[in-house]
Amino acid sequence: MSKETVSSTVKWLNNMKFEGVDSRSHHIPMEATLRFGGSGANPMPLELLLSSLGGCIGVDTKYLLKQNGKDYRSFEVKIEGIRRNDLPRIFEKIHAHVKIAGDLDAQTVKSTLDLVMTKMCPIAVIVAATTDLTWDFELTH
Repeated sequence: MSKETVSSTVKWLNNMKFEGVDSRSHHIPMEATLRFGGSGANPMPLELLLSSLGGCIGVDTKYLLKQNGKDYRSFEVKIEGIRRNDLPRIFEKIHAHVKIAGDLDAQTVKSTLDLVMTKMCPIAVIVAATTDLTWDFELTH
């Protein structure tokens, strides 16, 4: 089986605004924070990292549940990261709080999320290599 290549090209547009274009031509605007000359009109790259993590958690959770004949009715993940004060200003802690609703039991949700966060979601695995990554969930029926 050949390895999959994933790519993105990021170009400077103006001031502190950049645009990423993925291999399928999706355009993703981003910019620096106001403190570093951004306008505040677009997310900063670290916010996109957290959004990417949340999307990965959602996609992989849905995939695994569907593999087992289950599904959710609603899904939301709130992700918060705490950054170091010193350079490099990486995240020292990231927490993902998943709100999930559906005809599911807590053990199924827990085991699914544990698998997603430690094996299935490549973004979570990469983040966990440099950061204290934690998660929990809130299940409603």
